Amino acid sequence: MVVDRTTVYHIQDNCRWKNSSTYSRSGTMIVVILCALSLAMTVTPALGGPSTITGTIKVGEVTCSYAEIKKSNSGSGPRGLRLYSCKNAGGNMNLDCRYYGGNPHGCRYYNKNQSTYYNLLARSAMNNGQPCRKGSISERKCDETYPCEEGNCL
Repeated sequence: MVVDRTTVYHIQDNCRWKNSSTYSRSGTMIVVILCALSLAMTVTPALGGPSTITGTIKVGEVTCSYAEIKKSNSGSGPRGLRLYSCKNAGGNMNLDCRYYGGNPHGCRYYNKNQSTYYNLLARSAMNNGQPCRKGSISERKCDETYPCEEGNCL
């Protein structure tokens, strides 16, 4: 069966469709799959490795997304936190920072409360509503310090 040809234009997080000539249904399916993949890749934060824990945090009038950073998919090892997509009442703050290097796996609190642990790190990075604290962030449950590796925290 022949259907309208559809061309996908990827503009930021949106797929836009433009009709032109004709081609097969399988061609349309390929275009739809490519569109879905490109959208998924823009939604997933580029962290330098897999991320399993994500969330949002609000301090004062500022809300940011955060995600665990791990540079490999192999169990224990150093971890970090990425703080990104920060917004205040005025809109997007264009902040993105990464802290990396602490290894909390020897800490019982971390092993039993990972989501809460990353929320504590995010709260430290939020710096009382001034996101991307300069230098390093830390938490007191496992006494780990995470130096700034990249971004607005340098």
